[in-house]
Amino acid sequence: RGGLAYGDVVARQGDYYGEVVNLASRLADLAIPGEVLADDNVRMAARDSPLVFESAGRRQLKGFDDPVLVYSVLADSDARKLSGE
Repeated sequence: RGGLAYGDVVARQGDYYGEVVNLASRLADLAIPGEVLADDNVRMAARDSPLVFESAGRRQLKGFDDPVLVYSVLADSDARKLSGE
């Protein structure tokens, strides 16, 4: 399971800090085994990729005032299997 978030981070002595790092961690905690969850910024940055983003709704995450729009990330081949193609 994993979490992906896209944005600016602070790098200091090999460690990374910031809201994006916290968001990725919260998404990873929320994901079920075998699932990767991403925020909307990842979806927009990867729109020309073979990845498919299936809406997982808005989630209220610890440390964030507003609900976060969350997507489950699938490879194109996995998405076709789920749709029966």
